[in-house]
Amino acid sequence: MGMLARLDNRIRAYLALILAAVSFVSINIFSSEALNGVRVDLTERSLFTISDSTKKVLSSVDEPILMRLFFSKALGEINPDLATHFDRVHGLLKQYVVLSQGKIRLELYQPAPYSTEEDKALAYGLSGVATSAAGEPGYFGLAALNSTDDQAAVPFFSLERESFLEYDLTKVIHSLVNPVKKVLGVISTLPVHGRHAPPYGTTPRWPIMGQLDTLFDIHALNSEIRAIPNDVDLLMLIQPTRLTKETLYAIEQFVLRGGRALIFADPFSESQSITARSGKEKGNDNINLLLAKWGVVMTSDKVAADIDAARRINMPVNGRLQVLDYVVWLSLQPKHFNRKDLVTAEMSRINVATPGILELTRLPKTEVTPLMTTGNRTMQIPVSKVSVANPDAISMFRDFKSTNKAHMIAARITGEARSAFPEGPPPNAEPSLAQAHLGRSAKPIDVIVVADADMLHAKFWANIRIEGDQQVPTPFANNADFVVNALDTLAGGEELLGLRARRESSRPFDLVTEIRRDAERRYRSKERELIDRINQTQDEVDALVAREGAALGADVLSARERSRIDQLRRDIVSMRRELRGVQHALRADIERLDATLKFLNIGAMPLVLAILSLLIILTRRWRRKAAI
Repeated sequence: MGMLARLDNRIRAYLALILAAVSFVSINIFSSEALNGVRVDLTERSLFTISDSTKKVLSSVDEPILMRLFFSKALGEINPDLATHFDRVHGLLKQYVVLSQGKIRLELYQPAPYSTEEDKALAYGLSGVATSAAGEPGYFGLAALNSTDDQAAVPFFSLERESFLEYDLTKVIHSLVNPVKKVLGVISTLPVHGRHAPPYGTTPRWPIMGQLDTLFDIHALNSEIRAIPNDVDLLMLIQPTRLTKETLYAIEQFVLRGGRALIFADPFSESQSITARSGKEKGNDNINLLLAKWGVVMTSDKVAADIDAARRINMPVNGRLQVLDYVVWLSLQPKHFNRKDLVTAEMSRINVATPGILELTRLPKTEVTPLMTTGNRTMQIPVSKVSVANPDAISMFRDFKSTNKAHMIAARITGEARSAFPEGPPPNAEPSLAQAHLGRSAKPIDVIVVADADMLHAKFWANIRIEGDQQVPTPFANNADFVVNALDTLAGGEELLGLRARRESSRPFDLVTEIRRDAERRYRSKERELIDRINQTQDEVDALVAREGAALGADVLSARERSRIDQLRRDIVSMRRELRGVQHALRADIERLDATLKFLNIGAMPLVLAILSLLIILTRRWRRKAAI
């Protein structure tokens, strides 16, 4: 202490700086080693926090998985947002590696044109994006492999799917942990599998089923089935009407035991040219018997009409084709979809025909989340008006009276549900099923219900061309994408059920946007006033010039009128100059606001800290002098 006291103050200051630098480096080295893997997510929306669902999937990894992340530097150079997105993808994947306890290995590739890395990206099916005028591709995707050579990939990490990043990454892992296709059981009273039914001829298989072949092992189930087979993972019901109580009971018990279901029910199916069953009917029950216990019911005698979403179609009217708005054929747009649910988040157009209406039964134990809704300018139209041979589309449009109420067309139902058979199984139920009767769900149900079955028919979503013996659809709507997304999320089971959309990591400056909007509104008002004055002045000039021209060159204008024309033209030049000044002022205000914000974000805080530090130093010196 005595030696330190004898040292000059300047030397002591230098020693303190050296000691601080050494301490800083030492702490960093210690923290990087001792606290490796320890992270604190301070973002408002917990963008870098791994969900419990993902942790459950990662804990189930029982064999090595190699993940190869591809990112071209050129992409980040032309689009900084993609560079930021890459940092987030890379950061999440590194957390996956840590949480998998070494079961997952991550490799990073930066493919350049004509390189071996680019060859690998193409081999994995990754999508390239042009990064130059010459069209050189850049890549930003992921390929993953397990020890048995199963592969899964994200072709391109688009910014549009940023809110679903964790779901996309976890789904890749989940698909490699469970590489066997899920079994999809399909019960349909429509001929979706194709049918030979004399004298009507052969009905080909619906193209929608071909879209599902690559994803699922499809099993066609009899519409009079009394027990769902044990190997069925998912159930898809298409127009489940005229089912026996025993079949409905089998469906219900499957759902109550944790089975996932996608249901397309329609108050009037335009695709049903002939019934999918022949012979006598054994029942007249429909899926509403079960839906009522799950939280919704579908109106059986009304369809939803929406004048804003109505499709313009060609329809025969009095023997002639006319183009008109058919208010019960709807083309749903992004504003009609739930953008927070994985099923509908990226949909841009879904066509439905004479859709039903789902109404809440408000059961306290289930949660009903709308996926598709109409707009507010809607009307309920009786089924009797659309079920005739030639529906009067003109009168539906002419007599349309809006109820100013949106109607739910599709919904996801989750939560605890009770049996629709509280007294026990129906008399002819499968004995083994009846013995294990469930009065309430063993685990939370997850069911998606759509009040339209016609959307599955190809004429509402694709143009079909025949190549050999194959039907090749060219989609013009996202109907098939909706079905694939719905089954995909349901197939994930409990592991992926908890993964929902997170908000984007980009943080728009809402206050800045509002300030800009106010400034623009203020100047646009002045701009509109000037433009109107310029137009009025120009009209006056044109009128005076036209008078002179109408007289075949005669001097019909007085000197005063000619002077007026000259003055008006000078006024126009002056107002145009003022208009340019207004437009310049608008840009200057916005640029000034940008500069101010950049200063506040970049320079203000360091400046404030420097001033505070200086004040603290000066205060301490003043106190020392005062003490002396």
